[in-house]
Amino acid sequence: MYGFIDSMMGNIHVGYRYAKLALSFFERFDNREVHCSTITAFWVLVAPWHENSLGDTLEQIRHAFKVGMEIGDHENAMFAMMMDCTHSFYSGCPLAILLDQMNSTVENAASLGQDMPRYSLIPNQQTVLNLMGRSDDPIVLRGTAMNDDDFIGRVAPENVEFTLHVMYTARILLACIFCEYKTAVEIAEKSRKTVAKALPGSYMMTIHFFYDALATCALLRESGTNSRKHKKVIKATITKMKKWAANSPSNFKHKLLLLEAEYAVIKRKQSSACKAYEAAITAAHKSGMVQDEALSYERAALFQLELGDDAKALNYLTTAQQLYLVWGAEAKSSQLQKQLSVMVS
Repeated sequence: MYGFIDSMMGNIHVGYRYAKLALSFFERFDNREVHCSTITAFWVLVAPWHENSLGDTLEQIRHAFKVGMEIGDHENAMFAMMMDCTHSFYSGCPLAILLDQMNSTVENAASLGQDMPRYSLIPNQQTVLNLMGRSDDPIVLRGTAMNDDDFIGRVAPENVEFTLHVMYTARILLACIFCEYKTAVEIAEKSRKTVAKALPGSYMMTIHFFYDALATCALLRESGTNSRKHKKVIKATITKMKKWAANSPSNFKHKLLLLEAEYAVIKRKQSSACKAYEAAITAAHKSGMVQDEALSYERAALFQLELGDDAKALNYLTTAQQLYLVWGAEAKSSQLQKQLSVMVS
């Protein structure tokens, strides 16, 4: 338990050592009653912060689910599957495959009466549908999985805070991916001070911070303003990302580099920005997070356009469009295809 608490509080090295010690005791005594909860806690709350990529966590989380179902620990088993879907999403799993997994998990959670993992997963399920083009408005969580207007009213009071912040994170991600940066920042401002408390130790928390900072960078670039408040948000997130990337580069290095590139543009340090964009693209590719690689190419394309290098911008944006299509984000791919059509006309 100390290991999990330390990891959540930011003492990553101490937390990792305690958690590994807990696992060694667990393996020695093989207490199946706490097998599912212990394994899930380690691979969700500790492992992503220390060397292990999100993809590395999936096999162990699925093992925890299997054991939980075998011993009748449905609560922890379905939580494990909810986090499996979440980690799969953020690790760049093809969206069509992921949607099938999410549909199955939501159905199983409902049949077992496990409302917490069920309702916590549904916003990400709708996010996937939006990215795939199966919604009327790509940045609104409204479609076959949920209706943003009344969804939170169906959630048990004790789960509202967690689920609400899952929704905030999903909204920020969608608004940022579809270039609605003002909307993304407005959403982030509602939850910026409470997200760490609501999603403690979860990788989802870092997604909130990342897209919040990225949208803030984009907003400053679009407006040409010099807001100290917004710069404070960006610098605070870069500081966090540096710490996280030092311990888990596969999960955070490319995100850090992209934010550094964006901030360098704001500070008009074009040479530094160019190097950081290239490094972000390389690191994202190495991480296997195809959606982040696509995003890095897209933001680098905008930078090249601003520099006046239309040919390089076209090449980068074409690559981004293709990568989004590989991921399965047809709605985003279509958005970029329209931009490309304008550029080549």
